[in-house]
Amino acid sequence: INMKNLIYIIIFIPNLLFSQETKNMEFVRVRNITCESGQTIIFEVDSGNILKVLNSTHSAYPGHGNSQTKLNNEFIYYYRDSNGLHYLEPNFPFYLSEGNHSLWSYDGTSTLYTLEFKLTTP
Repeated sequence: INMKNLIYIIIFIPNLLFSQETKNMEFVRVRNITCESGQTIIFEVDSGNILKVLNSTHSAYPGHGNSQTKLNNEFIYYYRDSNGLHYLEPNFPFYLSEGNHSLWSYDGTSTLYTLEFKLTTP
């Protein structure tokens, strides 16, 4: 476990212990998913697990005016400098169910910051 993941765990564990939404979820790990410019990566959420997407970032290349990130073919970040259009959606946090998901980045590096949980029965 690296230092960055340890910091995430220290920050989020107290929230998880006292949150109603996590009563039927067992924390598995911090999982940050990164995609480089021009790539589409496919990542899997194991059967019986979910990912809680806390936030995302997009690091655009300096001087470039069209940066984009898509999750499962839906924009979660869009920036076009030439006409001042800024677009960031959806509201965080949100969940990804088990199965395959895709992350695509254009003109920069995109990262999803997530926590992985195993679904349990009460």
